[in-house]
Amino acid sequence: MGCKYKALLLTFLLFFSMSVCQAEERKDEWKKPGFNFGSIRTILVNTSIDPQAELDEFSIRRLETFYAQEFFQDERWVNTNFRFITSNQLKERISKITGANMQQLEIEDQARYKSEMDSFTPSIVDAILHIKVTAFGYDQRFVPESIRTYKEQEEKEVVVNIREATGKWVKKTVKIKQPVRRTVITPAHYDTYGNAGLTYMLVDAKTNETVWMLLDIREARGKDPMAMTGRIITRAAKHLSKL
Repeated sequence: MGCKYKALLLTFLLFFSMSVCQAEERKDEWKKPGFNFGSIRTILVNTSIDPQAELDEFSIRRLETFYAQEFFQDERWVNTNFRFITSNQLKERISKITGANMQQLEIEDQARYKSEMDSFTPSIVDAILHIKVTAFGYDQRFVPESIRTYKEQEEKEVVVNIREATGKWVKKTVKIKQPVRRTVITPAHYDTYGNAGLTYMLVDAKTNETVWMLLDIREARGKDPMAMTGRIITRAAKHLSKL
């Protein structure tokens, strides 16, 4: 990787590390110029969650459903070269090659497990898609009391003296509009903001080189973080399918 691309990668990774601490909205995407994405067919989906992201078990299960729908069930991949596999599917394939139970090996012998995974993964997958949830939860912001004054036309009835054609004066009730000044006081309160953020890194399995990255961090008042996360996953999948 040239110096220019190394600098770009380091800059992008810096934004990734900052995304946990800052919930400010940001959308960035980068792909390696000149890389042949047509050479990628099988992609391992590797997901993780930053410890600071506030996901409970229920939210994690919903998140897994989003991944399954977007990468393993959506018809958008039918007309592309990309095919996705899970970590468990990869372990099953390596188990067939080595004759060792990779699930069991992962628990009993971490060193051998890592060695086998590192050795055989590049022969099974062309790329690894690292997806990380970097922000998830709610923030509250204090809004001080505000006073707003405005004018509006108010209709009211008044009694007036009107001279009839006969010359006689009579009292009649008529409607008129008068400007009225009104004041609206909004008490001090807290607004709730939902925030969600994910990072995507597509890594060439044979060269360990990052070839595509996407960063999407969102914040919106009164929005559900899980719904926001779902929209991010859908957007990222659309961008990936167009590589």
